[in-house]
Amino acid sequence: MPYILFLQDTSLFQNDAFMQSLTAHEPNERSAFVYFMLPFVSCLETATFIFHVLFLFLLVAALLRIARLFIGNRLLAAAVVLISLSLGYMITLGGVDLYYNTFQGGNIAIAICAWAIFFFLTKRYKRAAILLAIASPFQILVGLNTFLLLSAVLFFDFIFIIISRTTKQSIKSSAVKRLFQFILIYICTAGVYFSVVILKKQQADCSLSDKDFFDFIFDFRNAHHFLIAHFPLKKSLLFIALCIVSLATAYRVNWTIFKILLAGVLMVLFYTIVTETTHWVPVASFQFYILTAWLKFFALVAVIATMSRVLPKISVQPITTLFILSVVLLVASTGFATNQLQRKDVPYEFRSGYKTANAEIDICITAKSLSDKSAVFVHPFEFSALKYFGERSAYAEFKAGLHQKCGVKEWHSRLEEIYGINFRMKEKGFALQEIANRHLQNLSADEWQTLKQRGVTHAILPLGTALNFDGAKQVQTNSAYTIWKL
Repeated sequence: MPYILFLQDTSLFQNDAFMQSLTAHEPNERSAFVYFMLPFVSCLETATFIFHVLFLFLLVAALLRIARLFIGNRLLAAAVVLISLSLGYMITLGGVDLYYNTFQGGNIAIAICAWAIFFFLTKRYKRAAILLAIASPFQILVGLNTFLLLSAVLFFDFIFIIISRTTKQSIKSSAVKRLFQFILIYICTAGVYFSVVILKKQQADCSLSDKDFFDFIFDFRNAHHFLIAHFPLKKSLLFIALCIVSLATAYRVNWTIFKILLAGVLMVLFYTIVTETTHWVPVASFQFYILTAWLKFFALVAVIATMSRVLPKISVQPITTLFILSVVLLVASTGFATNQLQRKDVPYEFRSGYKTANAEIDICITAKSLSDKSAVFVHPFEFSALKYFGERSAYAEFKAGLHQKCGVKEWHSRLEEIYGINFRMKEKGFALQEIANRHLQNLSADEWQTLKQRGVTHAILPLGTALNFDGAKQVQTNSAYTIWKL
């Protein structure tokens, strides 16, 4: 969202290292999403809400259509979608799923890819390839990895037909044509976009080695997405168990589901072995763990499709469906109404697990009113609201990780400077929060002097934390934070 604000007003974020690095080369991995949202910049929050609901609806509709291809009972088909997005949420590898509660390019890409998979399963391969090409610019890895998964399924079909002695020559030719046509459509569309993005990045002069890039980004910043040793153990074991059971059931129930699961499992297994043993950036960059979101869904389809053969037939009347939907809407609307009645007269007062976000957003809005556009802030490790709500530059942010080599070394150096963290530490990712904030709150006068010389003008610190620097002035406080001017 800050990227969209920057495109509207380029005087913003002139001293923000992340934003300047990101916008130096266009198109980039975020361009499609921000230009899609740019026409709605005057009503960005309303547009975000509407599109969030719209693409969630499209996703659920596609998943229901896919489930119905394999499960005759509508109620059980709906149960697959419900379980996948609720009880089974994040039962994947790498912290990915088919839905994200913050609207981003991935929401758009996944919804479009879901329809691409539906068309693929109904043998409308050209439509599937075109939809994958449309989805890819919004989230490159979602679109690309889904394309590779479906290509692998077509390749399996091709291999099985080739090795079958009874298959007619015309069927073999059709399989070859189908595979190459599917690949060609995608390469000639999304492939062109990828080429431009990669070419733009390669034009930059970056001296960072692949080893350092892996250490900084894949290990230090994103270990929870790329390295299996850092995944939640219980969820990983549940996912593996689900895959084993579903492969066994799909082999008996439906050959198509079995091919999808087998292709996905083999791709993830290959990715895990290569990434963990070689740290090879070209392979690690694919992040095949994204596929585990699709694998979980199809695993649930396989398991419940098997159950549907055992369970007694359940007739679902339209009135029953209407009643269930009414109950869901009643519960949701009651919760929303209760939330509104309980709200205090404070902007962005969240009541659903975001208690600390209130104070963070409030102090960032205050920071905007108390500083000019050239101001540069240092803030707590977990902060993510400054750019959007405060429209001010940050000296360094952990969450705003770069996706290209240029600027990564400087980003890592700045994090070490203000938070005292680096890639050599045992803790990785957001497990560094407590260490980082403790170091920030205990910076010496000399360290603050150095930061001021480097352009830092303000600091946001937890309430009650003194800034150890002569001349520092306390500007404003709220219930949790204080703004200091250096």
